[in-house]
Amino acid sequence: TEFVRDVPLSKVVHVASIMREPGLVLYSGHEPKIALHAMQEQEVEFAFVVDSRSQLRGVINLDEVKEAISHNVAKLDEVVKESPLQVGPDQPIEEVIPLSASSDNPIAVVDEDGKLIGEVPHVALLEGMSGRENNNDSAR
Repeated sequence: TEFVRDVPLSKVVHVASIMREPGLVLYSGHEPKIALHAMQEQEVEFAFVVDSRSQLRGVINLDEVKEAISHNVAKLDEVVKESPLQVGPDQPIEEVIPLSASSDNPIAVVDEDGKLIGEVPHVALLEGMSGRENNNDSAR
């Protein structure tokens, strides 16, 4: 028990135990007007964007959606920010901490095929570090 007591939680708690259901998910083929309506309806500042196979394509924020509309962009995949921060469910949360510190948005959790399966909001990361795992709790 002495060994376990000396190991930081961030080394043994994995992303899968703290991740939540992804917030708003949009499809890359959606028109920006559809995205704007969904984001305003759910009162969110950003959304994950996936393709037709649910593979993560990127992330887009409300201002980018509004700008896309003003430039008559046809589909989100023309303006989505590629390479959003992402981790796998088996990664220790210790590896997520630096990513989280460099982003205002939750970190995307993807499976081995690149499919979006969850997100790690900042609050979930803090709870995981303190030992309060929420195991896929959808409350944000």
